Amino acid sequence: MVPLLTGLSSPNANGNLTITLSNGTLNSDSTFSLNLNGSGKLTPVAMDPGISKFRLNLNLSTGLINGAYSTKPGIRIERHALRGVIFQKTGIADGFDLGPKESRNFNLTPKL
Repeated sequence: MVPLLTGLSSPNANGNLTITLSNGTLNSDSTFSLNLNGSGKLTPVAMDPGISKFRLNLNLSTGLINGAYSTKPGIRIERHALRGVIFQKTGIADGFDLGPKESRNFNLTPKL
């Protein structure tokens, strides 16, 4: 389906990928499911309730990932930019999340 991610199943109700956001001011890792379609669009299936306006895209020719999401830790909405890359040999993607006050890690792994 997506040649950069080996072993990726077709999009389904449970998602075909897992994303994990870690470090930063998160009390614990935030993990939720996504579906990746054949055109590189990643769509959340089940999302952490503290995250909104989630958008993530994969460039199928380069393996680069970019997107954004918002959180509301207090009274202000904070925007976070996501940037990453797929490592074709390992079949996973790693990247970083640039928030207004800190940065975090993220990784995408196919559900097998």
